[in-house]
Amino acid sequence: MIASKRWIKSQAGQAVVLIAFMMVALFAGVGLAVDAGVGYYYNTSAERAAAAAALAGVIFMPSQ
Repeated sequence: MIASKRWIKSQAGQAVVLIAFMMVALFAGVGLAVDAGVGYYYNTSAERAAAAAALAGVIFMPSQ
């Protein structure tokens, strides 16, 4: 009985450490997801701008 109480007391702050590590991993994952989304948005915007510039420079566009 006394040994089990000592074991419980020695494990008292373990959950705080695990939660701290999990929060760091969660924030890193959210940061990567946001960065990927912003990169995708900028890539799409650049493609649309290039397509608009190409269409603006066309004098004659044959029909399909």
